[in-house]
Amino acid sequence: MAGGWRWGLLLVLAIALLAAYGSLSLQVSSATHVFLDLAPKLGLTLLAIFAGKVVLDVLAQLIGNVVRPPELRRTVRDLVALAVWLLVSLAILAVFIGDMSALLIAVGLIGFGLTFSLQKPILSFVGWFAIVSQRIYKEGDMVEIEGIKGDVVAVGLLTTTIRSAGEEEGKAVVLPNLTVLEHPVTNYTQDFPYVWDEVSLPLPEGADAAHLKNILLGASDEIIGNRKMAENAKEYVRLLQGSGVAVRKHAPEVLFSLRGDGAVLTLRYIVQVRQRESVKSALSARILKSLREKSAKRGD
Repeated sequence: MAGGWRWGLLLVLAIALLAAYGSLSLQVSSATHVFLDLAPKLGLTLLAIFAGKVVLDVLAQLIGNVVRPPELRRTVRDLVALAVWLLVSLAILAVFIGDMSALLIAVGLIGFGLTFSLQKPILSFVGWFAIVSQRIYKEGDMVEIEGIKGDVVAVGLLTTTIRSAGEEEGKAVVLPNLTVLEHPVTNYTQDFPYVWDEVSLPLPEGADAAHLKNILLGASDEIIGNRKMAENAKEYVRLLQGSGVAVRKHAPEVLFSLRGDGAVLTLRYIVQVRQRESVKSALSARILKSLREKSAKRGD
């Protein structure tokens, strides 16, 4: 075990202090009075720290064998470590204070002060519990929280780290877990890694709407593939069985709508969430190319 010699030295020092106390306790003098008063307390303190380390190593090994998901395993280890060192700290306080009633009063006052001053960390811990127990998200999911969109790279007891996407792609953003208690969380990849997306095209006055519709559908078939989208839609339907949500379209569709500045054609399709931006860009480029080709033919 790395650093094991340090813990061994700690144990030897604790035993030495207790042994020295035992040998000198029969020869009390003013010179040894202070040592005799502190030696057993220091020895028991070092033993408590050593025992805490041993217990923590055993529990860490047990957690590694029982808890399989890596992100949950790390979190459980952090919780157990916090609990073990808290118990060790209380044991050390009991050694030095001696009076258990005074210790309980001190612990109560300290607990009240910590609760008051650490409200946000406590709420973040509650948020972590909600994230894990309700499966709000896990490492590897693509989420959007408070306008921040990206991949979850770490879920800790107090914070969540997101590797942002979009304009600032790659930047690591650390959010307190209490955010999930205060703001909506959008998980783009939980259970089903597909989303409905769309590309809109203004309909110029006098334009052939049917021809523009064919251009949009042709671009979707070329870039996405109608057969592939049908397979995605069927998988979507399977995952939504029993939820009451109906998926009526298994292929790309073009919708007409009226807006303040005229009519608009909107192509709707299912796409993998991680390919959303690249597919929209490819569709837009293909549609623009078709429109230019149409314009060039008119010019001829």
